[in-house]
Amino acid sequence: MAGIGRPVSIGKMVKGIRERHPDIIIQYHGHSTPGFSVASSLEAARNGADIIDVGMEPLSWGTGHADLLTIHEMLRDAGFSVPDINTKAYMHVRSLTQEFVDDFLGYYINPKNRYMNSLLIGPGLPGGMMGSLMADLENNVKSVNKWLVKRDKEPITQEQLLLQLFDEVKHAWPKLGYPPLVTPFSQYVKNVSLMNAIQLIKGKERWSMIDENTWGMILGRSGQLPGELGEEIMNLAKAQEREFFTGTPQDLYPNQLDEFRQKMKDKGWDVGQDEEELFEYAMHPQQYEDYKSGKAKERFLEDLEKRKAAQQGLTSVAMPQTSNSESNVMPQSMTIDVNGEKFKVQVAYGDAVEEAKAEASKEEPKPTSSGELEEITAPLEGKFYLTKDSSEIGIKVGDKISEGDTIAYIESMKVINAVAADKSGEVVEIVARHGDDIEEDDVILLLK
Repeated sequence: MAGIGRPVSIGKMVKGIRERHPDIIIQYHGHSTPGFSVASSLEAARNGADIIDVGMEPLSWGTGHADLLTIHEMLRDAGFSVPDINTKAYMHVRSLTQEFVDDFLGYYINPKNRYMNSLLIGPGLPGGMMGSLMADLENNVKSVNKWLVKRDKEPITQEQLLLQLFDEVKHAWPKLGYPPLVTPFSQYVKNVSLMNAIQLIKGKERWSMIDENTWGMILGRSGQLPGELGEEIMNLAKAQEREFFTGTPQDLYPNQLDEFRQKMKDKGWDVGQDEEELFEYAMHPQQYEDYKSGKAKERFLEDLEKRKAAQQGLTSVAMPQTSNSESNVMPQSMTIDVNGEKFKVQVAYGDAVEEAKAEASKEEPKPTSSGELEEITAPLEGKFYLTKDSSEIGIKVGDKISEGDTIAYIESMKVINAVAADKSGEVVEIVARHGDDIEEDDVILLLK
């Protein structure tokens, strides 16, 4: 999916599959991101592939597939029999997609998703995941920079964090047992790698933030991993007294469909064609309830309006004009000499520093410890939940908690992260509200 398969290697693999299995359909799916996809598509076709996945403007190329028109003409020129393109239908689909982009989708697509990036040959992250990654990084870099500025440290750019993430994926992927980099496992690898990169920036250790979904993969709850786990992962699992599972993953999931079916009946909800709505509810209870209640749409429309307003604000601001020649000669880094010792530093021309300082200054004051009161703060930003499903009972005022207890959950980067208490005491106040967005370092609980 990442498109990192080299053309010759793709050809050899397809040929081997075709020789061993002459009657099956072979479909090649490779994103454009690192630039191999057109040549790889040709090699796949020459060696027996039946179907080549393609994209269409305005969503082809970049982190998506090579465009239909390009692949079509290439294959026809190479002597393959391909059906003619229905130009009228093609333009209709293209215009429909553009409407979605103009209406809402474009506000959630980072412009860098339209670029190819050969740096991804190393980490091999798939294009579909890169789309969500760029959206995540937008928030992550703001959060990291607020943390850095508060401590009088130099903020970083989104590009710097992205490069650190790429390096971390190359480091972490083998340690995690080489899970296949497709959904959802690519998301798990990316999330852990991003948290590792952020923790390292903050001077902390790797692997200190592993979400529950990733732990499930590590422990074998999604099946056996292709490779061996790294020693540090094994030691961490042992230290946290986590148990590995070697059975059939399906055995871990009790059949609760009848319970959810009854819930839907009680609420007057249709289980859907082929019970697809029932399965959706069973897999994602909280999100489905938010969808049915209208909360999800309300939050989406609110967020969309903020993005539209922000874009309109940016386009109406007169930006200083800088010629290309001037911007090209402005140094991005320099070496300075302090008492005979040389230091290489990054140079920021106002924006990165000022934006981070502005974000930090805009932050609302948080409750502070008073007397014997202690704070437990959020370890990352995301959507805050006291429970992860309707069957769980959340903490409440008056409960006594111990260090290490799971007190809440934060949904961030499409996975659920358990929040562990770093202090013990009695809950005096629950500051964060269930279902609200929360920033890193926001106060969750007050204890005495």
